[in-house]
Amino acid sequence: MTSRPPNNVDYYKSLVKRLYNYEVTNVKELNGYDDRNYHLVTTDSKQFVLKITNKEESAETGLLDAVNSFMLHLYNNGFKVTVPQIDTNGKYVSFEAIPATGQEVIDTALDNHYGVRLLEYVSGQLLRDVPF
Repeated sequence: MTSRPPNNVDYYKSLVKRLYNYEVTNVKELNGYDDRNYHLVTTDSKQFVLKITNKEESAETGLLDAVNSFMLHLYNNGFKVTVPQIDTNGKYVSFEAIPATGQEVIDTALDNHYGVRLLEYVSGQLLRDVPF
């Protein structure tokens, strides 16, 4: 069983401001089994998906870097895919200790961190909604 990230929307809005310099005006949680995914709209009407990866996959060294590299490879070869954004530290992934709603960050050990990525939003139909 995986440790799903907390649903702490206010904290995530401040995190996006700190890591990406965007003010978020609208947040909608998207489906996710092990992770948290949010559709964000910023003050300048840009749209993104904030992806907070569960603890177990976040702890897998290099996994999120590999996923980002694959998405960038597809994008650079003409595929319409979501593109990871670089944060203020020059990285595609930031590992953050995330508190539950209304709590402070207590445990800052690396095994208590979640991978945080901001992805360009691509509108369209979800695969689960495509009839087979």
